[in-house]
Amino acid sequence: ANAAWTAAIRFTARAAKQHPSEVWQQAAAIAESALGKGLASQGLVDAGRIALTASLERAPSSDAYESLTTIDVQTARFKDAQRWAAAGIALLTDATAGDRYRRAKLERLAADALRQAGKQRESAARYLDSLRSWASLGETKELPRGIAAERLLESGRAMWWIGDHARAIDLITKAVDFDATASTSSGAVAFLIETERYRDALDVYYRGL
Repeated sequence: ANAAWTAAIRFTARAAKQHPSEVWQQAAAIAESALGKGLASQGLVDAGRIALTASLERAPSSDAYESLTTIDVQTARFKDAQRWAAAGIALLTDATAGDRYRRAKLERLAADALRQAGKQRESAARYLDSLRSWASLGETKELPRGIAAERLLESGRAMWWIGDHARAIDLITKAVDFDATASTSSGAVAFLIETERYRDALDVYYRGL
């Protein structure tokens, strides 16, 4: 990954000299963000955070902000997580479905950070914001299958933390029934284990199989 990153930087630097454009800076940022996500996924959290932060200095992206927010929620850096989420949300508008999709994910992550920091009222408001953003994407039948399943799963997570457990389990189960890919199934099982719903986790596991 580091070798590929070095090659990408050399290429974009050379291309920027030959054909000046902001696109090369953005391409370098995307490459560095990908490196950071890869490092973090392998347990090299500090190195991943450094690469992701550096990518933002090249060109801000909601993807990098989402990754940093996720890392800091998982490592109990809740203030930093809220800061990254707020910065990422500030980049987005309601003009496109893509922006609303990214906003929904960042709002849920921001809610997670607030909840784990003990700010229950603020987190509930953020979870509701996330649910509204997911709802704004339109009818399920009009969405790509993977995104439709992600909306069900993410909405289930939000519903759980605002207290509607029955509805949450229903949405999470429907997500796996709708798209039993490894990412959807593993995400659903992991969340149900986290919330100590072990029988439901087993049920979803077998549904995924």
